[in-house]
Amino acid sequence: MRYFWQLLYAFKQALRGQRLQPYGGAVAAFLAEDPYFHNGADARELLLERYMPRAQLFRVAGTHMGCLRPPHVTSLAEAVRGALRQAGAGESVLQKVATPGEP
Repeated sequence: MRYFWQLLYAFKQALRGQRLQPYGGAVAAFLAEDPYFHNGADARELLLERYMPRAQLFRVAGTHMGCLRPPHVTSLAEAVRGALRQAGAGESVLQKVATPGEP
């Protein structure tokens, strides 16, 4: 848990003095099911709408960190494959996104 707080502190220090600017390019955003609510709305979606209006949202199972581990990592891998397909990635790229548990 100490590492988490050190990471959060470093993140806040890096952002200090920075001003977010909207980005108009295409973005694939992978959001864990567990939302962070702010005034009844998912704060992550509010940020994406404001700063990345062209973002395509992909919902994945688990929490922010839990989606990186079994059993939820399978949901993330499927979402990444879907985003790559929609972006026009070829089969050679899609094959590199291995299913968890496969070599």
